[in-house]
Amino acid sequence: MRSVSKFRKVPTYLRRQFVMLAVIVFGGVNASAQDIPAPSFQSGLPDPVPDVFNLVDFLDEFGGFPRHAVGKLDTIELGNGAYVVTEGVYQAFFLVGRRGVILVDAPPSLGVPGATTQTGETLLGAIAAVTDRPIRHLVYSHEHKDHIAGAAAIRDAFPYVRIHSSKETLGSLVRAHAQDSNDSRPLPNRIVHHKSWVRSGRQVVQLSDRGTAHSPGDLYIWAPRQKILMLVDVVFPKWVPFSSLALTDDVRGYINAHDQILAFPFETFIGGHLTRLGGRDDVEKNLEYVLAVRDAAGAALGTVGFGDISDETAVMSDADAFVYFQNPFALFDEFLQDVTQVCADIVESDERFASMAALDVFTASHCFTMQNSLRLD
Repeated sequence: MRSVSKFRKVPTYLRRQFVMLAVIVFGGVNASAQDIPAPSFQSGLPDPVPDVFNLVDFLDEFGGFPRHAVGKLDTIELGNGAYVVTEGVYQAFFLVGRRGVILVDAPPSLGVPGATTQTGETLLGAIAAVTDRPIRHLVYSHEHKDHIAGAAAIRDAFPYVRIHSSKETLGSLVRAHAQDSNDSRPLPNRIVHHKSWVRSGRQVVQLSDRGTAHSPGDLYIWAPRQKILMLVDVVFPKWVPFSSLALTDDVRGYINAHDQILAFPFETFIGGHLTRLGGRDDVEKNLEYVLAVRDAAGAALGTVGFGDISDETAVMSDADAFVYFQNPFALFDEFLQDVTQVCADIVESDERFASMAALDVFTASHCFTMQNSLRLD
């Protein structure tokens, strides 16, 4: 029986999420490979977590490509003037055209002037190592700082850069600037209302706003010549989505985004995070997983009832039970946690998803988000 005191214990899945994020953000790179226990493929974390964690070995355990150290930028050539820059956690995409560069996103973790990576590298330096042509276009995949907060450095280096975003992203940034004068994300000066094209010589990118997937105003970035599609924070190839269905603002929109993605004849998928680029099979697997979460959440809602909680309180003293039922938030939280756990148990035991990294880290959070959507949306 769980405690009903004010200071309830943090659920295990939240503790795991915190540890995993702390490892990724603050992990050391000084331990040798032989010092690091082999990670569990499901959780993505060694058990127990070592005092010093080597992200190089952590990423390599999952066959991530390329193998690289924290703070070291890698530039992946995709052919026909297309490149991805990554430090293993975030990704930026750029195309080199005759008239200049088309860049998608500027994550600050990739290094900007004044905030370089641990090895002193910057996104601008990575692009300059490929071409001496200027950045003519910068595309915001969506509004979030972790993907575009480095844009000020791009604008400072190339004052005439054209910054493209959806109308919703522009509106969100205008509101953010009104509330925080220190917000450094430059406002876009080219707006995608439904669909538009960006060109640099023979390089062509289609930008389309097809509704919320992760956040309002997400852009689908399609490079038809290279058959590359980029949509950020929806599909994480070979991994389950980030917490709470990638923190989506719209669960139905998130699910629908998979059909939108698969409508493109792409061969390479860029998800904006981690060590892998993906293919059509990765999108199909992610959709299969999310639909399984939806089915399991529905089954859990049909199985768990408030009567089960009443049965638990039957073993309490009359005084404890009286206090417990005087707190409807605690009572409903107990119900939500029970539904979440039943859902997570179903999905985590499904052999179809055994190879997906972080299955036991974030599945409970997906179940929590999904059951709320099924009850409320």
